[in-house]
Amino acid sequence: QSPAIERVFVARRPLNIMNADKWWQKKGIVAHSALLLKGSDGQHYILEYMSDAKAHLYVVRYQLLQSFPGFEIIKINGIEWTKQKIGSAVQGWTVERARITMEQSMQGKYNALNKDQRCHSAQELLRKQMGIF
Repeated sequence: QSPAIERVFVARRPLNIMNADKWWQKKGIVAHSALLLKGSDGQHYILEYMSDAKAHLYVVRYQLLQSFPGFEIIKINGIEWTKQKIGSAVQGWTVERARITMEQSMQGKYNALNKDQRCHSAQELLRKQMGIF
């Protein structure tokens, strides 16, 4: 049985671009976004849409590094992310249903240069379907 989702947080991290030669690549302006899900089982999950055109779901433990009024900086597996501080409550969603819905919504497409076919659009589409966007 897939755990129910209690809260959804948007999470973002800079992309590490090898051989970055443009200032915006070096400064982390190019970013990856995902959803941090708090499950009814007490676990936290990252749900992210990746370049293989699949939604990846995995359990994470995170360390809180800093807290600000609207967001927090956390560390997951050695990587710093920013996440919403409060997030959004949802009902009627399981972590597996969210993964399947994200993947199906993207229709097997991924193109980092197309605003409708990347990680940001995947998490936004899912949040719209959950009624929290």
